[in-house]
Amino acid sequence: RVDLIITDEIMSGIDGLELCAWIKKQETLQHIPIIILSSRAQVNDLEQGKKAGADFYLTKPFDVDELLTVVNTILHCLVVGVFMSMFWRGAGKFVYRVL
Repeated sequence: RVDLIITDEIMSGIDGLELCAWIKKQETLQHIPIIILSSRAQVNDLEQGKKAGADFYLTKPFDVDELLTVVNTILHCLVVGVFMSMFWRGAGKFVYRVL
């Protein structure tokens, strides 16, 4: 069972956006929250993440504690049955809940 997927946006072969879009089209996988890690931080990049189906978009460089906070929040929300919208700023970088 997969509870969460974390992927980089830029990878060889299939990129993170393509992976995200593919997962969200799969009936058995589309419910899984996806975090995209990216060095791209423009508004257009965030919109592309949203269009692909990403749930969160974390810009690099990021603090490990920021990522852990997002992961723990998602997992907690899944346990209690609530997946809430979130926009959070920490350590000068942005974590976006893609709405």
